Amino acid sequence: MDQVRSLSLKHHLALAALDTGRGDIATIVILSNVLQLSVYLDVSGDLELFRRSEVALDECVARAGQGGPWMLTDDERTALKTLVVAHDRQLATVPTHRYLDALERAQRANTLDFRVPAHSQG
Repeated sequence: MDQVRSLSLKHHLALAALDTGRGDIATIVILSNVLQLSVYLDVSGDLELFRRSEVALDECVARAGQGGPWMLTDDERTALKTLVVAHDRQLATVPTHRYLDALERAQRANTLDFRVPAHSQG
């Protein structure tokens, strides 16, 4: 349970950093990893939250790439907060073997090249 809390704290701190304009590429990587793991752990088949979160991360990176702050718009904040809270629920309920399978899958892929699939993989 301590590991779940530690991961959750890491994710919420990354979100808070972007929310206050103190983000950087490391915070994007953390939240991209949350997105990727959330997709792999999802059982609902509803990818809309993941698509909104992907767009939010992409837009934040694009603004920062043009010299803007590593900061979220209101819509991006809402999408990513919803993602992080949903991932908290996943972490609290997913069997360890499913989490480890998803983590292994994520480690085989390049997190920054990950794209939400067009259709549910379930």
